[in-house]
Amino acid sequence: MTILLVRHGDYNPKYIDPKEGLSNKGKEEINHLLEKLMADGITYDNVYSSPKTRAIQTAHLLAGNIKIQQIELLKPNTDPKILYEFIQTLSGDSLLVGHNPLLSYVSNYFSMPYQFETAGCLLIENKNSRIL
Repeated sequence: MTILLVRHGDYNPKYIDPKEGLSNKGKEEINHLLEKLMADGITYDNVYSSPKTRAIQTAHLLAGNIKIQQIELLKPNTDPKILYEFIQTLSGDSLLVGHNPLLSYVSNYFSMPYQFETAGCLLIENKNSRIL
């Protein structure tokens, strides 16, 4: 089983975009990440996203034809232990798009502390981790 934890791309501040959608820089960051994933042959069957606009836009860029499931557990203020426990129930290869500091806290549960920058990605394979 492969899990990809992805932080959304760079986003517009609220005074420019009240929904805080991805900036042009953020779209470029995510497209670059997608190129890296494709070059490494990394695939996924399931895509989960926070319901926030910037996360949904990120998920759409990465999902291709895969249906995106919006889940509240990926919202910024979720208890990281609850998200970790959810991840343990997943079957199949999954990509989860969320926010910091939540994703950084969850990475600690996998013994792979990682401070997610925008478009940061942590790959967890059979409980082993690497940064992409």
